[in-house]
Amino acid sequence: KTLTLKDPSGAFRLDHAQETVRKAAKELRQPISEKHVADLSRSLTRTEVDDAMVNRNGQLEQQWQRAVAEYRELVSKVESTTAVDIESTEALFRSTYIKWYQRKIVVVPRYEATGEEIISRIVEEVPPGFLAKIMGLQNIKGTGLDFVYRFQAWDTCHEACLAMTENNDQAQKGLDTLLAMPEIGQLCQQMVAGAIEKAQRNPALKRADSEKQLELLREKLDHDIDKTANLGQDFGTRDGGLIGKFKDWIVDNAHQYFDTNDSLRRRERADLIYRELAHCRIGRQRAIVELRKINKRQKAG
Repeated sequence: KTLTLKDPSGAFRLDHAQETVRKAAKELRQPISEKHVADLSRSLTRTEVDDAMVNRNGQLEQQWQRAVAEYRELVSKVESTTAVDIESTEALFRSTYIKWYQRKIVVVPRYEATGEEIISRIVEEVPPGFLAKIMGLQNIKGTGLDFVYRFQAWDTCHEACLAMTENNDQAQKGLDTLLAMPEIGQLCQQMVAGAIEKAQRNPALKRADSEKQLELLREKLDHDIDKTANLGQDFGTRDGGLIGKFKDWIVDNAHQYFDTNDSLRRRERADLIYRELAHCRIGRQRAIVELRKINKRQKAG
């Protein structure tokens, strides 16, 4: 009932209806003219892109063109509305508004997706040079937890990269921190690459052992870049048919059965990790890695 072109008094006024349509398009970030599409398209060409991004940009431009056509159709309908077809105009407005809103929602089909896969999907959806506000819905375990870990890792990586450029003993500490990280994710890769170049010119790291560590860090970075390069291309989907639903039912019930016993083993393993950490037999980074593995063994959701 709140999606209406009528004014607060319940009357259908052309000026009010036109302004409502315009505000709806602006609120949902939908282009309303060819000039708007051209401006958006120019933003896509300001950065270097690969073939996959070129294809994605082409899809975005087609989507923007559809939005302009939908806006024009709606405006034309509003302007030609008479007393007898107000309800049909209202129905078109509601369906168009819902369509625009649903375009802003990206569904992740696999609840067991990793945090890196989620980041890769975000990169696919948001072209270079664009600002996006991201809101996710996920229980804080499994996928949701791993997504949060990616940003915690970025914070650690950022501090280490800054330290590695200092001309004192902090540079070595920063280098050690980066080498100790379980993996260098997509959020950190460009920053680490830049930090390595600066660190190679840092007098504080002009020792044979430090230079060797920098080589190892570069190899680690190259390996992790290769590992995350194609995550978005094979993101995976769930079969929505009867066979797919039946398979999901079998897997979910089997998971519930075996998870009961595994929960006891997870608790014992977690207690062991905390004891080893408390007695300094393993490091903090190793403990984080092992605890993440335990969390991932829980049923995601």
